Amino acid sequence: MRIAKRTRRLLLAVVGFACFTLGLYRFLVHRMVTAPNADEIAPDAPREGEHFFASPIDPPVTIAYEIVSANEPEFTVFVLHGLYDSRGSMLHWGKA
Repeated sequence: MRIAKRTRRLLLAVVGFACFTLGLYRFLVHRMVTAPNADEIAPDAPREGEHFFASPIDPPVTIAYEIVSANEPEFTVFVLHGLYDSRGSMLHWGKA
């Protein structure tokens, strides 16, 4: 069975578009899920005001957090930043 030239081109274009879309999807998912500092080793000592929590899983995951408190705190607020943000950029929200 012979496929017409036009049909072959269309099929090739569809397969090429599907491969491109899949590659773009995998690239974007990788960018969204992988933290930019994933390969960095956590510092041995916390910075001023910072605390560490090391998870018991393997490989260990270290989470840095800071406690910002008033004289008599009345409630607790968790402020979380995104992958491409930092603790310092959200600190004013915690203090507010």
